Amino acid sequence: MRVTYCFLVVCFFIHSGWTHAQDEDSSTGFDVSVTESLFRPAQARFHAANFDLGRLPSNTEGVVTLTVKNPTAEPFQFTKISRSCNCVSIIPDKNVIPAGGSTEFRMKLKTPEFAKRETVFAVVTLSDESDQEKEVNPSISLRLNYQLAGFIYIEREMIALDIPESDESAELRIPFLITKPITTKQLAIDADEALNDISFDFDGEGNDIFASAFVPIDLVADGPVSGQVTIFDKVSKREDTIFVILRKVSDYKLSPSLMRFTRDGGQAGDEVDSNVFSARVLIRRPKTEKKQLAGNPETPLGSANSKFRVEASISGVPCRVETQAVSTRIVKARVWIDVSSLPTKTDDAASELVDWKIYNGQNEISHSSSRFVFIE
Repeated sequence: MRVTYCFLVVCFFIHSGWTHAQDEDSSTGFDVSVTESLFRPAQARFHAANFDLGRLPSNTEGVVTLTVKNPTAEPFQFTKISRSCNCVSIIPDKNVIPAGGSTEFRMKLKTPEFAKRETVFAVVTLSDESDQEKEVNPSISLRLNYQLAGFIYIEREMIALDIPESDESAELRIPFLITKPITTKQLAIDADEALNDISFDFDGEGNDIFASAFVPIDLVADGPVSGQVTIFDKVSKREDTIFVILRKVSDYKLSPSLMRFTRDGGQAGDEVDSNVFSARVLIRRPKTEKKQLAGNPETPLGSANSKFRVEASISGVPCRVETQAVSTRIVKARVWIDVSSLPTKTDDAASELVDWKIYNGQNEISHSSSRFVFIE
C-alpha cells in the first residue's frame, strides 16, 4: 500500500479557560465521525488509537470528529497538543479523557491537492506536561489515515527520452498516479504544439499506470524537441503537467554525458580571455560503423590521415573543436566556446545542449546532442 507521511510538527499548549473561537462554521466538503479505543503498543510508553477516515476528496477542507474511548482505570489529562502537519486544526471537547469514558475531538482537516501516495497519514499527539519533574511525560498518539480520492499526480517534473540514431523509434513512458473515482477511461492528454504529432495511450492498472507513446526518430532529426504534456480528467478537470525533452543520441558514445565547461584561455601561450570556456570529451566509435569510414578503417580517428571530423555548437553558435586520436576507435576532443557570443539565456531546453555533428569525409554520419554546464 502506498502511504504519504507529514513531518512538520506544530505544537500549542492548553490553558484553563481556552476559547473555541476556531469552532466557527465554514463551508466544508466532508464531515466524518469515527470512534476508536485507546490501546498500548507493545513495549511502548504511550497509548494510541488508529482512525481510518475512509476515502476523502483531494484539495478539500472538511470536518472530522474523533471520539476517543479510554478503557483503562486511569483518567488521562493532557496540557499540550502536537500535530504532524498544519493540515489539522483540532478543537478538543475537554482536556481529559476520563477512565472508562470518552472524549470528543472535533477538528478541521485540509486534504492535499497532490500526493505521491494514495494513502495519507497525519498524527495528533496529546501529552501531559503539568509535572515538569517527570522524566517521561505520558502521551497519546491519535493516528489518522485516509485514501485521497480524485487526484492525478505525475511522479516526475521532467522526463527526457534519448532515441538512438540507428533506431526507427523509441517508447516514451510517463508514470503517474490516479485515485478513484478517476479512471483511465475518462483521461485525456494535451501537449504543446511541438509534441502534437505523438499519439499517446494509457497502459497499466492500479498504482502502475503509464501514458505511453512511440516517438519516431524523424521527429528529432533536426535537433531536440521539447514541450509540456498535460494529463487531465475530462470529468473533474483535475490535471497535472510534465516537461518532456526528446532528443536523438549518437551511436558514437560521448563521455562524460554532462560536459563541464570551465574558464579557459585557450591553448598554451594564448592570452587569457575571461569569456572563453572549454571542456574535454571522449568520443567512441561503434564497432558496427568501423568499415564505413573513408580510407583505411584501421586509421586512428582524428589523425592526420583520417576523414573523421567533429563539429559542435551551442544555441547555433559554432564551437572551436580540436581532436586527437587515442586509438583506432577513440577520439579525445577539446571544445571551446566564447560565452559572450551566446544569445541571452531562455527557457528553451535546446539552449542547454551541445549540438554534435560527426562527418565521414563530406558525409554526416551522426547528429546528436549532450547536456552541459558552465563552471566558474
